[in-house]
Amino acid sequence: AHPAVSQSAVIGVPDAEWGERLRAFVVLRAGHPPDAATAESLRAWCRGRLSGPKAPKEWAFVPETSFFRSMAAVSRRPRRLLAP
Repeated sequence: AHPAVSQSAVIGVPDAEWGERLRAFVVLRAGHPPDAATAESLRAWCRGRLSGPKAPKEWAFVPETSFFRSMAAVSRRPRRLLAP
């Protein structure tokens, strides 16, 4: 796991070209400055460990860990929050 990340979840969101694309939701670990992990640095970290299509291209940083209380919340709430 990335040292600056406390929790994360990845969901598929609709994409006109590919059908679906990945969006990651991240809670930073307490004590790490907000710039400890940027979308670009996390994408590079994932690309070093995953194949290209498995690495999320969109990132959202969320402040509270209650965001991840259940898998139902992970699968529904992000879509409402960040719908295009």
